[in-house]
Parts: sequence; C-alpha cells; structure tokens
Amino acid sequence: SALSSYLKICWEMDKLEIIQKEFEGGGDNRDESAGEFVRRELLERTSGGGKGREERDMMFGRLFGIMAVCRSGILARSPLELVKGYTRDIINIYHWRKWMRESASHGILVLLSNINNEDTQRSIVNDVIIPSYFASRRDRSGDEDDNINGDNEMSPISSVKELTAEQLGVGASLQHKYCNLSGILAEPLLSKANFPSLGVILAQTSSSGTVIGVNIGEEKESGRSRRHFVFPILQSHFKSASSTGDRLQMLQLLFTDTVCANLLMVEDGAAKDAIHHRRATHDRKVLALALISDFLPLARTPEEIGVILPVATVKKLLLDTLCVSGGPPNLLKPLTQSVLESLIEKDASADWKRGVLKAMLACDVRFDQRCQLNCVSRL
Repeated sequence: SALSSYLKICWEMDKLEIIQKEFEGGGDNRDESAGEFVRRELLERTSGGGKGREERDMMFGRLFGIMAVCRSGILARSPLELVKGYTRDIINIYHWRKWMRESASHGILVLLSNINNEDTQRSIVNDVIIPSYFASRRDRSGDEDDNINGDNEMSPISSVKELTAEQLGVGASLQHKYCNLSGILAEPLLSKANFPSLGVILAQTSSSGTVIGVNIGEEKESGRSRRHFVFPILQSHFKSASSTGDRLQMLQLLFTDTVCANLLMVEDGAAKDAIHHRRATHDRKVLALALISDFLPLARTPEEIGVILPVATVKKLLLDTLCVSGGPPNLLKPLTQSVLESLIEKDASADWKRGVLKAMLACDVRFDQRCQLNCVSRL
C-alpha cells in the first residue's frame, strides 16, 4: 500500500525521527524511539471512536495501519518488545469482535512472515501468540471482548473443541513451521483423533460467505473466488505432504469429517438429517462444492478421488442438485454445473478421469441421462 511504501522510505532515509520532532512541536522525547512513536500515534488515532460503523472503521483502520508497518520492513529492525506490542494489538482486535477474527488472524501470519530472525519469531510465538491468541474469556460470559485494549482476563484454551476456525488455521501454520511448541500446540492439531471436532469447526465457516466463480447465462463471473483463510493453509499442507498416508489423512479431515458428516449430513451413505434435525443448507453445499473444486484437481490416485467423491457426496451434492426441476431459480444448480464443467475440461491423466468416472457411475449408471450434462461420455 502507499502507507507501507511511505513508512519504508522514511525508515530507510532516517526521516521518521525528523517527522516525530516536527509532529511534537520540535520537542525531543528521548524516551521514545521512532518506531514506538508510530505505534503510539496509530493506537491513539484509532481509539475513542463512537459505536457501530464508526467503531468498526476505526478497528479496520488500526489493522490496516499495523499491516502497513509490517510490510514496510520496520519490524525487521525494531526491538523485540515493540514487535510484541504490535502482535498484542492484533490479538486484541481478534478478541474484539467475531467478524474481525479472520482478518486479524491473517494479520498475525503476515507479521511473522515479515520478521527475518527465527529466534525473534519463536519468542513472539511462545511469549505472546500462544498465551494470548489461543485463549478465551475467563468468565465465559461471551466470546467477544468489548475492551479493545485487551485488559479482560483470559484463560488458555485446553481442548481442540474450543478452537475457532481461525485459531485452527494459525495453529496448523505454526506447527508446520516450528517444533516443540507449548499449550494447545504441544500436540498436533491435525491428528486423526481430532478429526470429528475439527470437522465441526471447519463446517461452521460455511456462514462466512464462500464465493466460487460461475457462469450464469451470458453473464460470467470469473476470478471471484473466496474461501475462509483456513482452507488455503490446509491446501498448502496437502500439497507439501510427502507421503500418501498424510495426503489421505488430510482428505479424510476435509471430506469425510467435514463435507460428509457436517456439511451434507451424511455418513456411510445414510442421511443424518433425521438424527440431527439439521439440513444441508445452501451455504453448506456451496462450501462443499468449493472444497471439491479446490482439491479434486490435486488428487493423484483413485483412492484419493474416492475419498473426495464418495457415493453419498455425488448423490446428495451433485446428482440431486442437478436433477431439480421447476421451483424458484437458485444459484446452486448453475454453480454445480460450472464446477463439473471446469473439472471435466481439466487437462488430466487418463487415471484421474477414470477415477472421477468411477465415482459418478458408482452413484448412478444413468448419471448422464439424469443430469443432462454428458459428463460420463465426455470423460
């Protein structure tokens, strides 16, 4: 951004001290460095707002300012305590409101990525992020903190079930990079024993507004793809997995414990709606389609394709959606058609196409006839 570029130029030309003196009326506050001056001004200028929209704009402005400082390179040459101060500021924003969590969590990873010294990174993770970010309100009266300065007492999270999707994303990213962490990160989050709990957590992101590029009539919406930030992190882990077992385990988390069990409400081919009194809502199906669109092209073996496209998923998500006729128009059908078209047109190996073909025919040998897309014949 222009702000990060401006801060970078001022820092590299040693102009921040001059700006600080001019701003303070020529005074020379020798107890405050230029970096501390920037942080103090940023916090003061984004505090004391009103309520509602004004308060929201203040907090987004604060986070934007901190990200500009991170990208300017200032933190790479700043004292450790100043960097920890900025980290606490981001964590306070995370605990402030639910709808700030994803942006603030992304900010934590951006801050760490802009620090070159690994010892400094570890110190921030162990001293600030683990005790403060992986925490919740001690009184359990609510999971939002009206005090943006973070003065309310917090208690450390002790169970995976207490994690948010954002904390899962940050935690998985930290465990992928650092060893011998403490607290909730002492044990691997992405272990098979945690999958049922993690599936519930990931399914809750369906309400965050998943967007997939689609073709509807002559109007084309391409390149507008949005996922909750936890999924690109898991996708990165999946791509970097060295063993077949690790890849299958990640797919089991995403498609057996998340898509089947918590988005489509099916397990072992049987619908669970009657048990849970829940429905596979439009938002849940859109998220399931997004995950298939992201991960199916990365599948290497028929076994991986089988985990992504079990019979229950093909039937409830693809076939039943495409076979709907009449009724009010909805986005889900053209969206499903668009995802299938993009997958069929993929320049893939014969083995990959055979795996997808097998999944469709295992659901219904008349797949083409029922959905009228000629998927089977084209594959």
